[in-house]
Amino acid sequence: MTEQLKALSSRQFIRYSRQIMLPSCGENGQLKLLNAHAVIVGVGGLGQQAAQLLAAAGVGRLTLIDPDTIALDNLPRQTLYRDSHIGQAKVLVAARKLRQRYSDCQITPVIEPFGAESTQHLPTADVILDCSDNFACRHALSQATYRQRLPLVSAAIAAEKAWLAMFTASDIEKFGCLHCVFPSDTQTQQHCASMGVMGAAVATVASLQAQLALGYLYGQSQPLNGQLLHVDFATLQFRPVQRSRDPQCDNCATSLRRCS
Repeated sequence: MTEQLKALSSRQFIRYSRQIMLPSCGENGQLKLLNAHAVIVGVGGLGQQAAQLLAAAGVGRLTLIDPDTIALDNLPRQTLYRDSHIGQAKVLVAARKLRQRYSDCQITPVIEPFGAESTQHLPTADVILDCSDNFACRHALSQATYRQRLPLVSAAIAAEKAWLAMFTASDIEKFGCLHCVFPSDTQTQQHCASMGVMGAAVATVASLQAQLALGYLYGQSQPLNGQLLHVDFATLQFRPVQRSRDPQCDNCATSLRRCS
């Protein structure tokens, strides 16, 4: 386990001074970021952008999980990569680029789809970002993080529609988990490969996802408590929707009933 920092260096204080000036963050909040570990599942459109923002903000450790390689049609929305990276593993390129730019951040790349073996990377994490592109992965992550009582920041975008939510143990007890919103039998073809998307919209959602994760890490109160945020980029409408727990949820209902 990485040794915890006890105080900011002079260089770190200057580097992160604009964040430290925020009353919600401060010096103690920045120290929490530097000692934090975030796991990002999926380093495509959302994940590579969120990874850059977390590393730039001073998050001390990132674990990047993704099995894919970079393709030409990724480049308009996955701005960490360029033409010469085509065919290379996304996590390896992302790790190399982030290490070059952000010396305070330790990067661990994992070239595999999220599955049973991937859960070994979760217990030491302070927050997990779901930047995947399919519900099979989302449900596996939801189940793993719920069982380990780990905070999950999940987001998705296709065409001009997006959604964003944060799930914590206390939040799930009141408002349900991701399975409650999207049951395990959810079937959809709504993803970027079939419906298209604009890179600027992807970057906006990734920024919101990163902000939720950062705020959680440095101790800010969560603005989406029990809510799912819908975003319509065609009209620039942001609409929070109250979540509710499904009493028949195949992920969280059984254990909640046992506790009642």
